[in-house]
Amino acid sequence: YFKRHRKGHWHLIATVPAVILTCVTVSYLCLARIGFNLPYGLSVTIGAVTALALLVLFSLKIKSKNDE
Repeated sequence: YFKRHRKGHWHLIATVPAVILTCVTVSYLCLARIGFNLPYGLSVTIGAVTALALLVLFSLKIKSKNDE
């Protein structure tokens, strides 16, 4: 909402926690026994890469909508 309606950098209020929680959630799903039961280091790496990839996709999508 904030980014789409050009409210300055207020979109970071929602984006930063979303990236952090995405990283934590994906890491947990990779690490937990009920999930993929992967080693800790690998789980955190997968979580971080996933969160950053989704942040890039989100940024590109918002940028393309602003260009229209």
